[in-house]
Formats: sequence, structure tokens, C-alpha cells
Amino acid sequence: MAGNWPEIIPLPPSGVTGELGSWLRDLANVVNTKLARASYFSGTTPTSAVTALPGYFAINMSPSQSTDSRIFVHGGTGTTPNQSNWVVLRIA
Repeated sequence: MAGNWPEIIPLPPSGVTGELGSWLRDLANVVNTKLARASYFSGTTPTSAVTALPGYFAINMSPSQSTDSRIFVHGGTGTTPNQSNWVVLRIA
């Protein structure tokens, strides 16, 4: 099981026009395309299950897995999505 959560902010209805409509569309575009996204998976690591960009998150939804490896962050650089470079997010 793996997937991506939907857009964070939907575009405003087409009936919202003018400066407010323009601002809301710009806001939705920035939030949905510039912020890190989260995906979910079931297993031991998101490698080979989740394709992402650096900075994106993957959350292990499997109830039987260790809570020590519940959240992963995609490392590395670049703008090409891939399935490698996942590291466990640890807070010291």
C-alpha cells in the first residue's frame, strides 16, 4: 500500500473572480507546488514504494512496524523524483 495525499489547498471555484480569485489561485499554486508533500506506505522503508523529491515526507502506516522508523524524509538534491535517498526522521 502506498499513495499520496491530495492537494493541500484546492483551487477556488470559478465564480471567485477579481483580485481575490487571483490571489487565492496564486496561493493554492504556491502551497501545492512549492511545499514538501507527504506520502504514505506500508512496510519497512519507502524505498521502491514511494517516488518523491528531496524534502518530501513518507509516513509508515503499517501498525506492526517500529515507531522508531515511522517517518522518513527524502534526502539528496535535484528536481527529478526518485525512490532512493530515504532516511529516518529522528528528533534528538
